Amino acid sequence: MALFQNYLFKELGKGTLLVVACLIAVALLTQAVSQLSLIVDSNLGFTQYSYVLILYIPQVVSFAVPITFFISTLFILDRKHLESELTVMQTAGVSRRWLAIPVLRLATLIALLHLLVNLFAQPVAFRELREQLFASRANLASALVKDGQFNSPVNGLTFFARHSARGGELESVIIDDRRDTNNRVTYVAERAEIGLVNDRPQILLRTGSFQVTTRSGALQIIGFDQFLFDLSPFLQDEGEILYKATDRFLYELLNPDLGRFYDRQNEDKFRAEGHARLAGPILSFALAGLALWAVLGGQFSRHGYRLRILVAIGVAGILRVFTILTQQIGEETPALNFLQYVVPVGVTLVTLASLDRKFLRTRSA
Repeated sequence: MALFQNYLFKELGKGTLLVVACLIAVALLTQAVSQLSLIVDSNLGFTQYSYVLILYIPQVVSFAVPITFFISTLFILDRKHLESELTVMQTAGVSRRWLAIPVLRLATLIALLHLLVNLFAQPVAFRELREQLFASRANLASALVKDGQFNSPVNGLTFFARHSARGGELESVIIDDRRDTNNRVTYVAERAEIGLVNDRPQILLRTGSFQVTTRSGALQIIGFDQFLFDLSPFLQDEGEILYKATDRFLYELLNPDLGRFYDRQNEDKFRAEGHARLAGPILSFALAGLALWAVLGGQFSRHGYRLRILVAIGVAGILRVFTILTQQIGEETPALNFLQYVVPVGVTLVTLASLDRKFLRTRSA
């Protein structure tokens, strides 16, 4: 008997892994297309670009694993029923609970994986992703300058460089700044470098001068060895790494630093995210219970359980949407964060309770 449990466990595991792998591939392909601008605008190399895409995997796993587990479990259980394997085992006298053990074992592993991803892998990956994108601002800045072309990122400002090398080095640079209608400033430098200075993207102009022309026509020319021109206003960047809810560890979510304005402003959002991280793995048990109910929870039928399967799929979809809604409700009303736990636990208990009923052989069609 135990051999059949191990056999069913392996079938469920292989099916889940296959579906998860396919979904991750599709998600990464979608991200690759949506993030293509990082190569075009930021001059990122293919290796760094691929690394950025890989950092999205924990988020995909966290979202996809419970649903893919449900789909593969439902499909495999229904197939085993249609191939009469479950029917033979039930005829041999095994209980529904006995048949549910492999599913619940796998659900436990999925829940543990989900919990590890939520508590560790996702915040680590998202912090690294945030830092990678933050560091790429210098590359974004270099995109403002095109070889041998006059480029205007905003009205009244024009960049020109005769040649730009990889790494932000420029030759024969001209910056014409007419944003102040009272004073026109033109910077001319033999060389320049684009990089981060105090975490702000700037152009370091070397060996040059700038001339200021007032509205009255007065001209003033000042030479310099080095001069910093700030680019951050044109990149619309906040100037420092700000870790959002998805980037934070559990202790940072449940105990935000209320001495910081950003944390104080988003306190309820952080705590709702923290409870969602803890409650998310319970969803695997709820979906496992739905799959078991769809195939084992009602009257026996040799021809399958299409109606119950459709109902289970519909309830699973509603449950997934409801878990998202309960998190949003928790953000608005922190006292209702308990709903994030109650809903999946309730579905789990109700569906598993259906396995306690006596197996009926009265319905054969």
